[in-house]
Amino acid sequence: MEGRLLGGDSAPWPERLEGLRLEGMAQGGEAVGRYLGRVIFVQGGVPGDVVSVRLEQCRTRYARGAIEAVLLPSPERVAPRCAHFGQCGGCSWQHIAPQAQLRFKRAIIEDQCRYLGRIADPPVDAVLGMAEPWRYRHTAELHVSRDGVAGFYAGGTRNVVSLSSCPLLVEPLDALLPDLQRVLRGMPSRLCPESLVLRYSRFEKRVLVLAVGGAREAAREIAIHLEQVAEVAWQQGRRVEVLRGRGYLVETLGGVPLRFSPTAFFQVHPPQAERLLEVVAGFLEPKPGDRLLDAYAGVGALSLPLAGPGVQITAIEEHPAAVEDLWENAARLGAHVEVLPGRVERVLPMYDGRFDLAILDPPRRGCLPPALRAVVRVQPRRIAYVSCHPGTLARDLRRLLAAGYRLVRIQPVDLFPQTFHIESVALLARSA
Repeated sequence: MEGRLLGGDSAPWPERLEGLRLEGMAQGGEAVGRYLGRVIFVQGGVPGDVVSVRLEQCRTRYARGAIEAVLLPSPERVAPRCAHFGQCGGCSWQHIAPQAQLRFKRAIIEDQCRYLGRIADPPVDAVLGMAEPWRYRHTAELHVSRDGVAGFYAGGTRNVVSLSSCPLLVEPLDALLPDLQRVLRGMPSRLCPESLVLRYSRFEKRVLVLAVGGAREAAREIAIHLEQVAEVAWQQGRRVEVLRGRGYLVETLGGVPLRFSPTAFFQVHPPQAERLLEVVAGFLEPKPGDRLLDAYAGVGALSLPLAGPGVQITAIEEHPAAVEDLWENAARLGAHVEVLPGRVERVLPMYDGRFDLAILDPPRRGCLPPALRAVVRVQPRRIAYVSCHPGTLARDLRRLLAAGYRLVRIQPVDLFPQTFHIESVALLARSA
């Protein structure tokens, strides 16, 4: 068919490509192929596939393609376990063998460090994978449609895919789905919440449900009809009302009990979170007398287990519920912790002091420049940078290296099997 012309001297893109070989994976989870030196991103592909694709979103240097046929499947391609795969946007790598997922995630981190971080030979270790990459999610956020259907969004849309089961959820949350759907179907649509947050504590064996938006009556109906749910809360704007229970769960990491409220962040899989904690502890090796900065501290999951004798912790956190949890967790532990509420980029520049060690665990956007400048100013000899986004990690590593730090190692930890998401810990040391 007639191709679509591009600007400049570039050759036109064809409508379709037959026999395109996919070579790698990109940040964002798409497979990558090449045509006349230009990149084609292919959703649902696997490196090693030979495919027929229909080209979409053609630009000068790249295009996106939709698979019409897999002509020769990759040895790493497997049958997805979930009946909703391909429609539900909750996970997009079920068609890739688990060990291959780990290799591709490591390669994505290496690529981002080279191209965004300008690190020629990034020291990325092999990914620490899960022993069982299913039934691992202790937290899930379900969207609720106007007609009272709960599920995840279909890929690239805001259409809700109704779920009666999800193979990524731990059993107590998965078993809750049919009953939740029944309660939602039985209430007027004007009452339905906008979303539902499901959380489970393996330590307490308790389930929490947070209804976000909608009417208070919706959360009340959940409390009335779902007796297996120990904690029920309703959130309207920033206000959270507890309708059943204490208003929090308790989980343990590194043997330390940690309370977390319905809106406070906690990792989706505590066993892998403990491995993440072990990496941070091994990288920093805190000693008596060390002053430890925990920026973006959350409920203290990464710093409180390191609160050994003589270790002084300063924790910065902006989320009000997490700050309250952090205070309670520190008090229960009897740890020497100074809690500073607020944003790191606003609080740390005003701090008068120095630190020996630092933990940076920012959200996906990474650290804002004022935050990084403030970290450099307080002169920690070692930094453990915990990241859930390889691109922003690479960008921030570049800035820290320019400020006089040396990248020692990057240890990825897979907390999100069947998806392209990856957690990693980078160890930086201050240059002499």
